[in-house]
Amino acid sequence: MNVEKSKDFSLNSGERQTGTNIHDIRTDHLVRYELAVEIAKQNECYINQCLDIFCGNGYGTFFMSDKLIDKNFYGIDGSEEAITAAKRHYSLTNNKFSNKIFPFDLDTEQYDFVTCFESIEHVKEEIDLLQAITNSIRNDGILIISVPNENLNSITKNPHPFHFRHYTHSQMLDLLKQSFELINWYGQNTYIFDKNGINTFQLISNSDMGLVEKVEGQVNIYIAKRISD
Repeated sequence: MNVEKSKDFSLNSGERQTGTNIHDIRTDHLVRYELAVEIAKQNECYINQCLDIFCGNGYGTFFMSDKLIDKNFYGIDGSEEAITAAKRHYSLTNNKFSNKIFPFDLDTEQYDFVTCFESIEHVKEEIDLLQAITNSIRNDGILIISVPNENLNSITKNPHPFHFRHYTHSQMLDLLKQSFELINWYGQNTYIFDKNGINTFQLISNSDMGLVEKVEGQVNIYIAKRISD
């Protein structure tokens, strides 16, 4: 596997949130991390080591570590500039950040809790990335993963400069069932699409960006438990 030489890993490439304060981060992104905190609190008796895959500038890692001060959080991202920003603006005593460009290795069965929001669609070898994430999670550990929904946000109709693919709900269920037991899933909307399914890139209201249980959205979020091989 080779790293894509043409990929722009700069912080301001347009691929990442860049706000230096948590209040400057877009609502739909924060809502996903709010869900992660809720799930972690429900399972906190056996959660200690937590990983945030493709953490960008670190806002989500910060959000979780600020709410769960007795847990340890590790955020990784391919952008060295984003990690520098994370260390500058979002460091806490219970989190750390590191620059890792995929393909990378993760410690085997190291983490009890992993978040992977809007990430695997950015990687050409997404099966390899998902396998690396899977191997890093302890048995009965939790993965929360979100992906753009091909059914409501077609990449054919809406080519994306940073995405290789979008996923139907059934495709994600098939990917997860190899190593995970699905606990729950949610849909979430962010943009206004026209009648032909073309993204206008006009944001819906913040109040409409909430998660809807077991209803497909433009983004789907899955909560799954790692099962033994």
